[in-house]
Amino acid sequence: AAISTGGLSSLAHLDLSGNRIRGGGMKALADAWTAQPLQHARRLRTLSLGGNELGDGGAAQLARLFERVGDG
Repeated sequence: AAISTGGLSSLAHLDLSGNRIRGGGMKALADAWTAQPLQHARRLRTLSLGGNELGDGGAAQLARLFERVGDG
């Protein structure tokens, strides 16, 4: 919720380990993240996703997220 409401302005570390995130959840995260102003999205330094089941679809969404944040 914080991400979708603009809560990224000072977020530098996000630990989502062990949250049972799958491909659909990663898509929701990527969509919310890419909707943020780019300068906010780029402040993130660590993203922990261990213990989730992202699968190929989730990995593709994660790559899309990194590609968008890396552009510009």
